[in-house]
Amino acid sequence: MDCINYNIGQMIRKKRQKLQISAADLSASLGISQQHLSRYERGEVRINVEWLIKVSRVLDIAIESYFVNSRINFWEDYYSMGNCLMVTKNKR
Repeated sequence: MDCINYNIGQMIRKKRQKLQISAADLSASLGISQQHLSRYERGEVRINVEWLIKVSRVLDIAIESYFVNSRINFWEDYYSMGNCLMVTKNKR
């Protein structure tokens, strides 16, 4: 897991829940298993651009919204997410 994939996954989960779309329904519309969607939402799977565009279209999320204020969000995450920080440090 890394901070970027975790943050994007959380945004996707929050939007899905806000729209009251079940994980089963979203995964079916994306053509992936519910388990795989869950792994995306938890940041366990690296998100590629093709999948990001696909899920963004389904949930009506502007691509740029994932990256707005990314520097600020990165530092907030750096100091507030112990697990994310630990994984990032171990990769170096």
